Amino acid sequence: MDFNFSLFLMAFGLACCIEALLWLVSPNGMRDMVLKLAEQPADRLRLCGLMLLAFGLAVCAAGRSLM
Repeated sequence: MDFNFSLFLMAFGLACCIEALLWLVSPNGMRDMVLKLAEQPADRLRLCGLMLLAFGLAVCAAGRSLM
């Protein structure tokens, strides 16, 4: 399996653009979200991270199957 560094950089750049758009469109909403996240217990944050990881892997698998 060859690692496509160019594709990796494009995916990382796209993720950064999406993150930046959230802060650009609604800075107060993002600030409130960060404050709410800081109040959450570690177990809940860990579970959310696990669910997001599973979702990301599923999206990557779906994308690979379309190639």
